[in-house]
Amino acid sequence: MTGIVFSDLLDGETKRVTLPTHDNRIQKLQTECAPTTATLLIRNDNRMKDNTSDADPARYNRLAALSRFEGQSAPPIHLWHPEHICDIDMKIDRNGDWHHEGTQIKRASLTRLFSSVMRLEDDGDYFLVTPVEKCRIQVEDVPFQAILMRVDGGGNSQRLVFTSNMAEEAIAGADHPLSFIEETDSKNGSSFIPYIEIRDGLKARVSRNVYYQLMDLLEEGEGDNKGCLGVWSDDCFFGISESAFESR
Repeated sequence: MTGIVFSDLLDGETKRVTLPTHDNRIQKLQTECAPTTATLLIRNDNRMKDNTSDADPARYNRLAALSRFEGQSAPPIHLWHPEHICDIDMKIDRNGDWHHEGTQIKRASLTRLFSSVMRLEDDGDYFLVTPVEKCRIQVEDVPFQAILMRVDGGGNSQRLVFTSNMAEEAIAGADHPLSFIEETDSKNGSSFIPYIEIRDGLKARVSRNVYYQLMDLLEEGEGDNKGCLGVWSDDCFFGISESAFESR
């Protein structure tokens, strides 16, 4: 039996459990993710015994060996197609805040690490993906917030550069479309909320400050967009009209 170190990334407490060396999931973690130890997120479990006891790895939610990829902008999740799927008690609320078992995760480096391995599936479910496991999480609206925007250049070729709360940048254009979603509030009536696609279908809701910046850039479109208000970015026109609305 070989001792593998597991770290609960939420509270920094290190727990040591013993796993059999022939467990192919552990071998895969060690070969693909970390040369010596596997740093994992595990569910706090009061049933966990002392450090020397055998532990069934299926009892824990393993967000596998993410420490190797910390600081990298794009872990190779497109290469990860694990068969095992689980649900974990993790949620991103409407404000873009992350929660685990009802407690907000305030460590920015940790939420950025989790967001870097997030995938949106075709059925609309969100997963944190590792080489050995896909962990389904809940997202109230969209996973990110666009908290900053700058304008480079001018005219139709101007570039609207958005920065998310996970410090990722996206230039509104063909690869990162901007959409306006109609929302109805019983108090304030209807409004049009901008969303920017950050990457791979993962969107950011534009924050209030950025919303006002964007509204200052509204202008009437040309040609087929004549009579439609919208904004230009990277030679693409994004209009506020029913035809511009997209399903989140």
